[in-house]
Amino acid sequence: MERKSIIDKIKKLREHSVERGATEAEAIAFALKAQKLIADNGIEEWELEGGEPDEVARVYAETKIRRAWLRLLFSVVAKNFRCRPVLTTTADGKRDIPTFLGHRSDAEAAAIVFTHLLEVGHKLGKRHEDDFYTDPDAYENFVRGFVCGVAMELEKQAEALMLTVPQDVEDHVRKMPLRNAPAPRRIRENAASMARGCEAGQDAVRARRIAG
Repeated sequence: MERKSIIDKIKKLREHSVERGATEAEAIAFALKAQKLIADNGIEEWELEGGEPDEVARVYAETKIRRAWLRLLFSVVAKNFRCRPVLTTTADGKRDIPTFLGHRSDAEAAAIVFTHLLEVGHKLGKRHEDDFYTDPDAYENFVRGFVCGVAMELEKQAEALMLTVPQDVEDHVRKMPLRNAPAPRRIRENAASMARGCEAGQDAVRARRIAG
């Protein structure tokens, strides 16, 4: 397939967004498929836009879910979409917004995937908490297992495509004043809850990949 045809195909895949009528499941499937084509063929953002090479951008992932484990998922998704995860504090200083720092195509895809997986993991975690009452930390164990499952599946793709964070993104991050985020609280680990979460995380990624 000629490079122009590949670029045209990527553009069409990226047109399928929630804002343009696609469901979240469809949007994430198209984002993963577009990412694979970009990585397979070394396509740069400036080629997709017909302009100059893409600059490093910040893409915010707004979410109403306020759970400490989102930082774990945030880091996993960023790594596998050639981005760096940065927490941006709101003007009032009351909350942090997950922010993907990377080339715009990578960062936008990462934000879509992260938001979707966060909602899926939270919903399944709450359901597991209601059903698995023998584990006092059922929700936390499940969602941490969920993140592990997501990481296992995404990293298979990242390793196969040899994805790495672009040097200009790394250089941009080095110039930023960064602070360490607090780690999620310690819990009593439950192997059964974590195993169920891990399986759910793998299924969540596989389902989107199959749908694509």
